Amino acid sequence: MQVFHCGFDPNSLDMLIFPKLRTAIFDSTAPHEYFPDRDEDEILDMYTRTIAPGTDEAYAAEIAGIKARYSAKMKDATSYLAEAEAIDSQIKAYYVAATDFSIVGKIHLQLQSELNELISSIQL
Repeated sequence: MQVFHCGFDPNSLDMLIFPKLRTAIFDSTAPHEYFPDRDEDEILDMYTRTIAPGTDEAYAAEIAGIKARYSAKMKDATSYLAEAEAIDSQIKAYYVAATDFSIVGKIHLQLQSELNELISSIQL
């Protein structure tokens, strides 16, 4: 089984994948909504099974406020992620400029050779 936690809440699970069963269980609410389009996709909608009809309408004002705050926070979070990506690109550019890739290539070949020797000795 593969477990995927929410990027914003490590105590929340967004998806479970069971490769041998060819099955995934996941949260299809915003911001990661998924609308199945394959014939073999099967939906088990827990919302319709667990929430009483009319609940959304009864709490429409409260839900609207929560949605607005959520959307604003997601927009903020996305802008911070974009800023982090730009900083990461700058840092990588410094490393690339300061790296002698011919030395990196030699070290790579040396490590690969050592690993191959280790694997050969284990297989005997």
